[in-house]
Amino acid sequence: MTTALHLPEKPHHTRPRPRDLVRALGPRQLADGLIALLFSATGPVALIMAAGHQGGMSGAEISSWIFGVFFCNGILTVLASWIYRTPLA
Repeated sequence: MTTALHLPEKPHHTRPRPRDLVRALGPRQLADGLIALLFSATGPVALIMAAGHQGGMSGAEISSWIFGVFFCNGILTVLASWIYRTPLA
């Protein structure tokens, strides 16, 4: 019995240039991004802090963990949104 290899979907559009992104950025997009940031930042931080305290981590270690989680997630979200030309966060 063989299994099919599942690969990510190929993007349907060409990637925009950085100046195209700047031209498409307006007040509504900035407001949408700020609201998404507030909602996505409040929930996971509480879970990360609780898990860190349960694990006996120091405040500095938890802060570093929070930074790493949000930094990596931000990079991956920006790249995926850029490739697929749609907001994926």
